[in-house]
Amino acid sequence: MLCVINLKGGLIAMKKRLVLSVLLIMALLFSLMPVASAATIDDVDDQCLRLGPDVYSIYSDNYERERIAQSLASENVIYFKWEGRWYDLKALTSYFDLVPANAVPDEEVNQWDLHYWYKTGDIIEEFTSGLTKEEAIQQAINAIAALPNPDLVTVETYFDYEPSIREARLFVEEAVELGANYSDITNLWLLELLEQRLDELWPEIVQAAKDNLAGDVGDKAAEVDIEGVSVVFTAETRTADITISTPLASILELENTGLMVMLGELDTIRGYTVNGVTRSFYNEAGERLSNADIKAMILADAFTALGLNPADEPLMRDLDGKSLSVLVHGKDGRVEFEDTYHFTFAVPVTDEERELAKEALAGDVADKAAEVDIEGISVVFTAETRTADITISTPLASILELENTGLMVMLGELDTIRGY
Repeated sequence: MLCVINLKGGLIAMKKRLVLSVLLIMALLFSLMPVASAATIDDVDDQCLRLGPDVYSIYSDNYERERIAQSLASENVIYFKWEGRWYDLKALTSYFDLVPANAVPDEEVNQWDLHYWYKTGDIIEEFTSGLTKEEAIQQAINAIAALPNPDLVTVETYFDYEPSIREARLFVEEAVELGANYSDITNLWLLELLEQRLDELWPEIVQAAKDNLAGDVGDKAAEVDIEGVSVVFTAETRTADITISTPLASILELENTGLMVMLGELDTIRGYTVNGVTRSFYNEAGERLSNADIKAMILADAFTALGLNPADEPLMRDLDGKSLSVLVHGKDGRVEFEDTYHFTFAVPVTDEERELAKEALAGDVADKAAEVDIEGISVVFTAETRTADITISTPLASILELENTGLMVMLGELDTIRGY
C-alpha cells in the first residue's frame, strides 16, 4: 500500500473521483507480475503511469512526493497504460472508461518526449528517442529555433521560457550522444545566449523570493498582539527589534503569538538552522508537520539559543539584551533559498521598577546608617526624604576619624550604587 499512498500524495491536481479511479486500477493490478526492461515508449509495460515526462511502474520504489512533484512540475499530465494503450486519467471518471475508444491515439503517443522510466524496485532507465543522428541534429535545431529572443527572457517570464530552454539543451546532448558534433547544431549560439541569460537572472530570481518572504514576515510582525510587546521589523536587514514593557510577565505568553513562532505558519519557510541545530518542517514522507508541532519545536530551540530554561519559569525581563540569528530555509515555488533573520530583545526599565529600586536602596542606606559607630557621632537617616542628619558631640576630634566608618564612605560598599 505504500506505493498507493505515495502516488495519492503526488497527484495533487486530480479530482477526488479521479483519485478513486486510480486506486481501483492499482488494486486490480497488484495481482499481476511486472515485466522488465525498456528503451522506448513501445517497450513500456502495462500497469505503468506517466507523470509529466517520466514513467513509473506501480512496483517502483521511487514513489516519493518530491520526485513525483518534480515530474509533474515539468509537465502536468497523468497517463496510465492498460492493455497496450495509454489513457489520459484526467479525462476519465471511472475504471469503466478504460476502453479503446478513450485511448490516446498512437500518433500522439509516438511524439511523447519522455525522460526516465522508474521501473520495478529501484531500477531507473533513461528513454531513448530512437532517432538517427541526422534526425536528432534537426530536432535540436528546430527546438532552438522555437526559443525566444534573449531580450524576452526576464524575471517575470523566466519560468515561462526556462523549461523549453532546458529541453533544447537535452536535445543537443542527445544528438551529441548519437555522434553529432556541437558544430552540427548551427544555431547553438542562440541556446548558449539564452542559457547565459538564465544564469544572469537567477540571482535576481532568488533575491525576489527572499524579499517576498521578508514582506510576509513583516506582515506577521504586524499581527503580533501581546500586551506590552512591540515588534518593529526592518525588511532590509531582516531584523525584528522586540521591545517589552511588561518585564514581570511570563515568557510563555509568547508561546502562540511570538513572532518566531508565527513564522512557522508561513508555507514558504520549510525549516531553519539556529544555534547549530537544523530543523525541517517536513517529515520523512515529505508531509508538512502540524502548526502545533512546528511551534513547539521553534519555541524549544529559541529557549535554548537564548540560554533560558522553561522549567525556571523565565520572565520577560530575562530577555533583556539578548538576541539570536536564525538561518531560514525557504522555497518559493521552484526557487529554494536561505536567508538570515535577526531577533533582538529590549526590556526598558519601567517607572514602577525604578521607584521600587530607589526604595530598596534607601532601605540599604538606612541599614548602613545604623552601622555607624563613632564616639560622639549620631546618625539619623530618614528614608522618605533620603536625608541623613548627623549630630556631632566631639567638636575637637579629627574629621579623619570618619575615614573608614563615616556614612558616605560606607555607602561605597553598596553594589547597587555605581557612582555619584
